[in-house]
Amino acid sequence: MKNGLTAMTKMITSTTSRTFWAGLVLVCTVGALFAYQYLPQAFPVVSLDLQMDRATALAAARRLAAEHDLGPDEFRQAATFQSDSRVQTFIELEGRDPSVFAEILGDRIFAVYTWRVRHYREGEANETRFQFSPDGALFSVSERLPAEDSG
Repeated sequence: MKNGLTAMTKMITSTTSRTFWAGLVLVCTVGALFAYQYLPQAFPVVSLDLQMDRATALAAARRLAAEHDLGPDEFRQAATFQSDSRVQTFIELEGRDPSVFAEILGDRIFAVYTWRVRHYREGEANETRFQFSPDGALFSVSERLPAEDSG
C-alpha cells in the first residue's frame, strides 16, 4: 500500500512541476507550428467562383430542354451540386502534387465540380441530364430514350 501511495505522490508531483508544464507547452507549440506549415499541403482548400446557383441551373436546363426539344413533356426537375471525388483523387495521386488539381480547375480542362440537373417524369424511361460548370457554362447533356422509341 505504501509503494502505491508513493507512486501516486510522485505522479501528482511530476504533473505540478514547472518542468512538466514547460515541456508540454513546448511540445504543443512545435505541433501547432508543424500543423500551420504543412496542413495546407495535406488538405488544400479549393477556391471556386460559383456564379451559378440552383435556381439559375434549373432555369438554364429548362431553357435548353425547350430550345432543343429534349426530355419528357411536363417534366419534373431535380438539381444537385456535386464533385467528382474519384477524378479529384486520381489527379492528386497521379500528379503527386495538389497544385496539379488546382491547375486543372483554373485552366478549365475538366469540370470536377458541377451543377447536375435532371428532367424526368415518374414511371417513364425518358429523362435528360444537364451538367453545368460552377461559372454556368454547359458541360454536358445526355438524354435517355425508352427502348421502344424509334430513331
